[in-house]
Amino acid sequence: MIKPSFGIVFLIIFAIIFLATGFYFLTRYPLFSVIFFIGAIVNSILLYKEYSGQKDTLNFNKDTIPESVKIKYPVSITIVTLLSYSVFPAVAVFGLIISRTHFNLTDFTVFCIITLFMSIFIIASYLEMKKKSKTFIVISDKGIQLGTHPNMQWGEIREEKIITRHFKGHAPRRDGTTSTQSLYLLYNDQKIEINIDDFDITDDQLAQVLKIFRARFDSSGLI
Repeated sequence: MIKPSFGIVFLIIFAIIFLATGFYFLTRYPLFSVIFFIGAIVNSILLYKEYSGQKDTLNFNKDTIPESVKIKYPVSITIVTLLSYSVFPAVAVFGLIISRTHFNLTDFTVFCIITLFMSIFIIASYLEMKKKSKTFIVISDKGIQLGTHPNMQWGEIREEKIITRHFKGHAPRRDGTTSTQSLYLLYNDQKIEINIDDFDITDDQLAQVLKIFRARFDSSGLI
């Protein structure tokens, strides 16, 4: 059984608050309540991600692991991003509707402003999704590829490992610090560091994958 962490309890409380507030405004200001329902959905997704991240990690077997492993952003991160972006046009449209009488706005003007807000939302969402689709890590028998950059051969890679950096943040732990996990390696003596916190793999799993593919290369006699 997984013991609830401070992060899980925090997300549960906020999800309940957002949901209750959404139902409170549902009959009075339906559009405004959408903002809180979005917040509840985002918190629920993050809650599931936090909970599943505390489960026992999947162990990779050197005999069954495929020739390449692609690591990318999970669908949940994309959904959270899109929902977060949707809050801004919802707030703008709500403010526009309740103030249209005060500013004597015509239906055509309201339509144009709403269209502008929705266009900005669609464009921002598209650019974010496009950026995430090009951000990935591929680890294979040939080497390591970061996004759309050329593949880095194992013979040119050294000291590949997972490192943890601690620093003071806006959402600190009990000891007053927060931490990030990164893939670190030297490629032709150039230091490369990629944050892996939001990828669909844990630091332990990635460490296993690196170890297996490095062992494969070392045993191939191509050093």
